[in-house]
Amino acid sequence: MINRNSKGFVMLKYAMNYGVILGSFWVFKYIFLIASSLSDHFLYIYNLLAIGTLLLYYVLLRRYRDFALGGKINYLQCISFSVLLFLFSALIEAVIIYIHYNFIDPKYVLVRNKGWLEMVLKWIFSREWVENQKETFGNIIVFISEVGKNIVIGFFLSLVYGIFVTRKSTIDTKE
Repeated sequence: MINRNSKGFVMLKYAMNYGVILGSFWVFKYIFLIASSLSDHFLYIYNLLAIGTLLLYYVLLRRYRDFALGGKINYLQCISFSVLLFLFSALIEAVIIYIHYNFIDPKYVLVRNKGWLEMVLKWIFSREWVENQKETFGNIIVFISEVGKNIVIGFFLSLVYGIFVTRKSTIDTKE
């Protein structure tokens, strides 16, 4: 039976709930990347919104510390929560990435990563297979790498942010 009051369950619940918020923000941000094919101004807005990710992550991490943990969080909890938060956020962003790569602009991956993608695929597989599967396989590689990239970024951000949000529990001594 699942103990809904355990620290792991509470962390998972907050990571999923806050992951929806951060993931929705990333979807909003990603729309500007899609629109950058129309104008370079959208790419500037997309890059500017990256600052919003840093701020939103900090707010969500502090809210988790204050509401779920009573204002006290240790470094390991910060890292664990952050990795989960970025995992769930990346899964939500993966939906728009999938739509972009497969329906809106299927050639985007090939144009963006043409050189290294062809080199890797030709090194591993036969030339005929690569020509037949390049578009589909390229989309899968980039899709998985985007999700993995977000999780790694979350881990490294948690190492830095953990310094600022960590509060150790104080031991009450009765004299």
